Amino acid sequence: MKAQSTDYPVVTQYDSKNIAVPINISQFSKPDQMRDGEIQTGYEYDLVFMPAGSTEKEISLGLIQRQQIAVQEQGFTCSNGIKLQTREEDLIRWTQLTTTLLAFQPAEVLIRDYDNRNHLLPLKEVMKMMGEIAAWGQAALANVWSAKDDVLRSETAAIEPG
Repeated sequence: MKAQSTDYPVVTQYDSKNIAVPINISQFSKPDQMRDGEIQTGYEYDLVFMPAGSTEKEISLGLIQRQQIAVQEQGFTCSNGIKLQTREEDLIRWTQLTTTLLAFQPAEVLIRDYDNRNHLLPLKEVMKMMGEIAAWGQAALANVWSAKDDVLRSETAAIEPG
């Protein structure tokens, strides 16, 4: 949910079951029509809803998970210009396809891209694509793990004495 405010956004109680957490915060300036064009500064942001009573750690980990999902929903474009879907289940299918291709080595492979268009490609090109998507998946996971480790480390550092 998109939101705007003239005050810097903070986590607030949304309803009895949820809190609203502002993310992707950006500042803007624009003329205020009600005040003779006086420049008004404000903030634009997205709101993410989390269960009420969530700890800072739970909020941080939840936001990391949502960011991971958003990145995966964008897909990945291989070096040959073909964009592939990269949701969790898609990555599993690409791994299964790679295994099948290694076992049977057909001359050509039919690939369905992000936009549901079919491409009949030589095996060598598809194997290159599968290597690229595997490397992309590993890098994406490494980023998520690093972010999660940072959250967990900061919690540990706050608990441990000086």
